[in-house]
Amino acid sequence: MHHRPTLGYGDACKALDAILAEVARAKDAPVVVAIVDDRGDLLLYARQDGALFISYKAAIRKAVTAALGRGPSAEVAQRYKGWGIDVEHVIGEWGTEAVGGLPIIAKDGVCLGGIGISGAFRERDVTLGKLALAAMGL
Repeated sequence: MHHRPTLGYGDACKALDAILAEVARAKDAPVVVAIVDDRGDLLLYARQDGALFISYKAAIRKAVTAALGRGPSAEVAQRYKGWGIDVEHVIGEWGTEAVGGLPIIAKDGVCLGGIGISGAFRERDVTLGKLALAAMGL
């Protein structure tokens, strides 16, 4: 029997709270946040009022790509491109090349899931994701 850490709803809420607090503090554009488990199943989703419609699917796709690819979404896509494969062929319709998806990795190296932020635009999405990981103690 194997026992492995899992990502819980409480952990996801800590991450979301940290992102929303930072967006409010910095007066950033409204964001969409998606957090998925290690299989890419949606655990938590939040869309701030005024967030762009396109950010809805983008956040989920970033989170799924990071979780299933076990790395930042844009790096996962580049890894597959280096092998001559599009990320969508490996991960499916939820794969993306977009910046802003980060894997949620436990201290023992196990991938617990992924977080995707969309709306703050590119590197700011990544910065918010890193803040969320820190809020979870990772």
